[in-house]
Amino acid sequence: MTEKTLKSGTHLTCHCRDCRAFQVAVGRDDPGATNGVHIVQIAPAGMEVTQGAEHLAALRLSPRGPLRFYAACCGSPVATTPSKLALPFAGVLAEMIEDQSALGRVRAQVNITGPDGRVTHKRMGRVVRALFANAGAALLNGDRKKTPFFDAETGKPVVVPVLLDKGRKAEIYRAL
Repeated sequence: MTEKTLKSGTHLTCHCRDCRAFQVAVGRDDPGATNGVHIVQIAPAGMEVTQGAEHLAALRLSPRGPLRFYAACCGSPVATTPSKLALPFAGVLAEMIEDQSALGRVRAQVNITGPDGRVTHKRMGRVVRALFANAGAALLNGDRKKTPFFDAETGKPVVVPVLLDKGRKAEIYRAL
């Protein structure tokens, strides 16, 4: 990933059950509702899979949910994308970034569930603005189809996504 791509991205923490469930589904520990999952939102044109592409797999938590890419060989989460190529966006797991100092500080916290069950966000406007700015730029400059997660010709994911079994999903959600 280029430095320019990282600088245009938004480093955030997502506390939602889906992001946490994905971690567990691929064999990782639940980071917990307090810690959340650290993500960098970027336009995927700045990404390239340089090795291990044969291990790339995709999971869906629900039939119409986003695609959650990971390395099947070791269970490392890689990124979350929309299910179609139309919106050039990827939420890359921060742990995938070699130079952690390049991420900068966490700029937003989203999907925080309070003791009363209400979900709140801190600096969500920043997240939304950056997402649309990056995706809009990719649409305008022709980079929409430049992504390691979709085939540019067909618009289909580079791997066939697997839907998480309902029983396994329920088990994970109960444990969160």
